[in-house]
Amino acid sequence: MASVEDLPDELLEKLLLYLRPGDRLNCASVCQRWNVILCGSRMVEDVRLVIAEGGLQRAMEALQESSRAYPSLRIVNAFLGTLYDFNGSFWERVGESLIELHLDDCDLSALVFYAILRACQNLKSLEITGCSSLMMSDSLLRPLENVSREKVQESLRGVRHLSLKSNRYLTDASFHCLLELMPHLTSLSLAGCTILQFHPAVFKRFHTEAIEFSTTVVTFQNVLACMMKCKSLFTALDFSQTPINAKAMAYLGELYRDHLVELRLNRCDQLTNNAFLSIAECQKLRVLSLASTCQANDAHLEAILKKTVDLEHLDLQGCYRIGDSACHAISGLRRLRYLSLYSCAAISNEALSSLQNNHTLRHLDLSYTKCDVTVFQSLTALTQLRVLKLANCRRLDDECLQLICDNLRKLEVLNLDYCLTFTDAGVSQIHKLSGLRELTLTGAVDITDRSLNRGLGSLDMRLLQLCLASQLTDAALVSIATHHRSLELIDLSGCPQITDVGLISLIQGVPRLRTLLLKGCRSLTDRSLHVLLSHCPVLRRLLVEHCSMSEDAINLFAHLRPTVDVN
Repeated sequence: MASVEDLPDELLEKLLLYLRPGDRLNCASVCQRWNVILCGSRMVEDVRLVIAEGGLQRAMEALQESSRAYPSLRIVNAFLGTLYDFNGSFWERVGESLIELHLDDCDLSALVFYAILRACQNLKSLEITGCSSLMMSDSLLRPLENVSREKVQESLRGVRHLSLKSNRYLTDASFHCLLELMPHLTSLSLAGCTILQFHPAVFKRFHTEAIEFSTTVVTFQNVLACMMKCKSLFTALDFSQTPINAKAMAYLGELYRDHLVELRLNRCDQLTNNAFLSIAECQKLRVLSLASTCQANDAHLEAILKKTVDLEHLDLQGCYRIGDSACHAISGLRRLRYLSLYSCAAISNEALSSLQNNHTLRHLDLSYTKCDVTVFQSLTALTQLRVLKLANCRRLDDECLQLICDNLRKLEVLNLDYCLTFTDAGVSQIHKLSGLRELTLTGAVDITDRSLNRGLGSLDMRLLQLCLASQLTDAALVSIATHHRSLELIDLSGCPQITDVGLISLIQGVPRLRTLLLKGCRSLTDRSLHVLLSHCPVLRRLLVEHCSMSEDAINLFAHLRPTVDVN
């Protein structure tokens, strides 16, 4: 009988690609042959590498020695320093393979920023979130010593997506400077740039014959002018959490309505009827997000959905004015894969039942709606669902949960937070969802250890939240460790009956655990911390507030495990 060692490299590579990125990379330690295979570009193309605060230096050293070339890098809350601190050898090693680079609230100078970009010759996506020290100075605009802007522009010739999310110090001058370096953009995000000014009077005040680009404000008029200079037409725009208005939306619609496939306008409070009519003219839209844009109503949605018949992603979270007629219009979208009606409480159960026609749905969020068992008697037709969120749907009961478990067998994520009427009779059926990787069951006060006897889904489950399940005992923790050894996050906060005995059994059985939340577990003592010291090697967060653990023991644990964020 052939073993794994006898498989050709091509077949072994295909098998490894079925694993999640983290599990796949861990396989490199099996043998030298596997390590070589896992250095291939296909093996890491879905890996998103994140370097967080405090780990930058160690990560740089490790990556320079690594044989892998990662395509995506995000650096969070790190000090990248001045040019004197610039690690040229690291960026030469890593930058060549990078396709996506995200600098999230990093402290760096313009010189370092441009030097980094020079080293990243194959970028397609650049995200700069926050980064106040970079954006608030005028050094972005000054001629650079030892760095040619032409060479930077050449490095960025392939960039198609630019995100400047939540930048409080963006100005017309810095925006123009950045877009001049990336003339082939097709996707732009200014989400969270609340300082973006839309009134033409502001533009006139800060722009004169002598001042072409203001270093004081950022205006929509300048943003639009810079966008129009780009050599490609924009297909994706995100103006979420900005004061965008109907006039601005009309300009965008006039320029890009035949090209836009993605539009995100979350929490845009200034949109009026005319703005929604402009959205409706963008007939090629595949992605539309209006989350918490509370002015949206049935008439707006009907007008939009009548023309955007190929929508695949629709987010209406928090649009509380949406009612039955809009829901019926949604049921006519034959390509819809993602739908969020979170907190759309005005929709009746009869209208929600019409969503059974959306057979292509993969993600459905009905949290904070009035749905009950009659809705799921219809929605059992959505057999392709992978994600179902029903948080705070107080009318759901065990019969509803049984319908879900018997019919929606492809579910991978199930959120049942604060659905307070579930008992063992319903929750014990969740084991039928053999592909379930994430289960959130906060507030299930009536369930007991019996619910977990056969597990709660996939053996490969990653996330399990059972906080406030006050009747669970140590026996439940033993069941979790037996059935779900791949767990990375466990939340048992507010489970007062679990003791050191049960928790020790759990932590000895889940070696991949990264987050452990135990707030309010009053029976846990220093003994649990002592055992945890030598287990769960990748643990990164521990919450033990209001447990019976001494402050000395907690401080000692934090000292001996410095990579763990305690409380």
